[in-house]
Amino acid sequence: MAGVRELADIGQSSGVSREHLSRRLHDRWLEAPSAPTLDVQDDVLVIDAISCGDGVAFVMRTVDRPAATWSFGPKENAEGWYEALASVRGEPRAIVSDHQKGLRLAARLRFPDIPHQRCQAHIMRQALTWITKRPKTLAGRTLRVLALRLSSVETEADARQWADTLKRWYREFKPFLDEKTLRADGHKRHTHRYLRRAAALLLGAVPEAFTFTIAPHVPKTSNHVEGGLNAQLKERLRRHRGLPSERQQALIAFFLDGWNRKNSSKRNIT
Repeated sequence: MAGVRELADIGQSSGVSREHLSRRLHDRWLEAPSAPTLDVQDDVLVIDAISCGDGVAFVMRTVDRPAATWSFGPKENAEGWYEALASVRGEPRAIVSDHQKGLRLAARLRFPDIPHQRCQAHIMRQALTWITKRPKTLAGRTLRVLALRLSSVETEADARQWADTLKRWYREFKPFLDEKTLRADGHKRHTHRYLRRAAALLLGAVPEAFTFTIAPHVPKTSNHVEGGLNAQLKERLRRHRGLPSERQQALIAFFLDGWNRKNSSKRNIT
C-alpha cells in the first residue's frame, strides 16, 4: 500500500488492469492502522510536518529506540501540534525540530522544561537562500561564510566563537543593513532586506542551534525525520499525488506502521 510503484506498473507486471487493482484495494484503504502512542521517556523526540492532501501530517519519532507516530490536521499551527503531541507519553530529554512557530509554542506548552535543538539544516538552507549563492556585497559574502560554518560547530567553545563572530559581523555592518531606498510611491524600505532577514534568522537561532553541544547524544538536525522518514513519505505522496486526502493519510499510516514493524526489536510504541 505504501510502496513507490504506481498501480499501472504493478498491474502490467501482474497481468491485470489498473482499474481491477484499484477496485481490489478499495476496502484496504479503509483499514489504515491507527497511530500508536510513542514512548519518549529519556529519548530524543524529532518532529516535523509535511503537506498531505488538503492538510498536513505531523510526524514524530524517537532516536535511541527508533519508533514513530503520526497525526493529521488542516494546517500546521500550535493547535495541530499540541493535539499531535498528545500521542506522546513520557518526557524526552530533548526535542529537535525546524522551529516552526506553532510547533515551538505547542512544544513549550507540552514540555516546558525540555531543551530544544533547532535544526541547523533548516537554518542554513533558509539563510543561504536569502544571502544567495554569489552575494555582491562584502556583508553578504562574509555572512555566507559564517552561515556555512554553522555546520562545523561541534563543542560549546565552537558555539561561543561562532556566536561572537556573528555579533561582531552585525555590529560592523549594522549601518549598511539599516540603509533605506526611496521607492516610487514615496515610501522608504530597507535596501538590503533579504540580507537583514538572513542576519535576523542567524542571530535568533542562538542558543537553540547549539543545544546538542550541552545535551548528550542529541542530533543537530531533524534529518532523522526530514531526510529519512519524511523524504520517503514525500516521494510516495508525489508518486500518488492524484489520491484524495483521506487516502494520502492512509498511505502515510501504512508506511509508518510498516516502518515501526521493521524497527520492532527496540520498540518505543504501544
